[in-house]
Amino acid sequence: MGTSMGRFLGELTNLRSGPLSYWRAKAPFHAGVRFGLGMAQMFMAVFSAVLLIETGLSRFTLVSAAFTTALTLTSRVLFHGQPRK
Repeated sequence: MGTSMGRFLGELTNLRSGPLSYWRAKAPFHAGVRFGLGMAQMFMAVFSAVLLIETGLSRFTLVSAAFTTALTLTSRVLFHGQPRK
């Protein structure tokens, strides 16, 4: 049992071609874009809510909400219907 476990751990930590190698661990580009859009949406939603509470309904609040909506629409157009892996 010790030999098979040692072989398993050796293969697992093989940094050239094993599962922890850079090339296998690298996320696809669209995953980064999706993550960035999601973070921007959350930030802008909170920012818009705080701006609404602090300043009331103003031009800046509406622009902030419109930008949040644009981020959400962009995300929906780009990633709607893609299967999750």
